[in-house]
Amino acid sequence: MSVWELDGESARLTAGRLTGRIDLRCSQQGIADLRWGGQPLACERMVGLALRRSQHGEDVPLAESTADRFIRGSSLLATYSARAQRPVQTDVAWTVTSEDEATVVIDVVVSVRTDLAEAQPGMVATSRLRAGRLWRLIEGGFEPVNVPPVGSPHRIWPEAGPACLLVGLASPPVSYAEMLHPADFDRWDLGEVRRVGSSIQVEHHLFPEPLEKGVIVRARLRGVFLAERGAGESAAAIYRSFCGEKPPLSA
Repeated sequence: MSVWELDGESARLTAGRLTGRIDLRCSQQGIADLRWGGQPLACERMVGLALRRSQHGEDVPLAESTADRFIRGSSLLATYSARAQRPVQTDVAWTVTSEDEATVVIDVVVSVRTDLAEAQPGMVATSRLRAGRLWRLIEGGFEPVNVPPVGSPHRIWPEAGPACLLVGLASPPVSYAEMLHPADFDRWDLGEVRRVGSSIQVEHHLFPEPLEKGVIVRARLRGVFLAERGAGESAAAIYRSFCGEKPPLSA
């Protein structure tokens, strides 16, 4: 039995103690309604995918609906067709690669292609969390990160270290690690968003270069929900393993 249950354009996730849902028509919301052991997690969205910001500052979904969606093993796959305003086909795979009572690992692989001589495939992947504490992976372990005020995102460039954050969620006692594969690391903006209370927003800027016809380009992200005890050591080990994995043959 798959960890995913598909119902039209919506999918339900049940993996270990983690549950959540995806509305494929609202790709910018990512995996939402996240719960751990039935308790709501302080994670408003995990890896939402958007094209760009609208003139009102809102994230724009990849499309109003999918051209195709299906479940294969522990993966949920969706295709968003090219359209006039963005002639780029986008394929997304959400895959639960590991699950037990203490840890759930979810990989998100995004693939883009075009039939034009050249197109701009750029998009942003966004996670939004209500965090108690925040750290960034460095060579010797994790160091605390001070989140800057609204409008002044903290930028971390590839030469400064890995794109790997560890977040102590406000409730329940669960940590969340998010990492972008180093081969796909272009720019990583970390800012603060205020809604009801205060949230931290992590942004991954994907596919900054023009895309040529006949070329498929992929980006790989990994989100990890894990028990708070020993989270730093576990997250660092998962990141090292992630770095050594070969890219998938398909989305």
